[in-house]
This record gives sequence, C-alpha cells and structure tokens, in this order.
Amino acid sequence: MPGYVYILYSAKLDRYYVGSTDNIIRRLGEHNRKKGKYTDVGIPWAFCDKKNLPCKGDLVYGYFFRSFLRCLLQFDSYLRR
Repeated sequence: MPGYVYILYSAKLDRYYVGSTDNIIRRLGEHNRKKGKYTDVGIPWAFCDKKNLPCKGDLVYGYFFRSFLRCLLQFDSYLRR
C-alpha cells in the first residue's frame, strides 16, 4: 500500500502543515475545502514537498518522519519570531 508524507505551506499564515495520506491529490483538495477544521484558516494550501513511501512497512517510517518534520517546522517558526 503506497503512501506519502507531505508538507503544505500557507502563504496566508506563513505556516507549514505536515501530514500523510495514500492519495496526495485528494488530500490537498480536502485541505483547501472549508470544513470547520484546523487547516481552514490557511486556505489556500500548496505543496511544499512530499515523500513517496512505497510499501506498508515504510508507513511506520512515515509516522516518525512526519513527527520529526513537525518538530523542525515548529522550531523554524519559533526562530522567526
């Protein structure tokens, strides 16, 4: 089961969002539709980067990769203040 870890960027908020999915195009569309969720205030979101995780075992790696990226992005936001 292939999957992706992705980073989105919102110019409106000057913030990043890190997530994972099995369908990257559908997921970007979900982030850019208003639904009363966390990412609504940042619309429009755009891909900053993505990493393909080709097999199920890599999804565990993806979870840790995503967590690591969140830490880096939060640290970067902290330094910019």
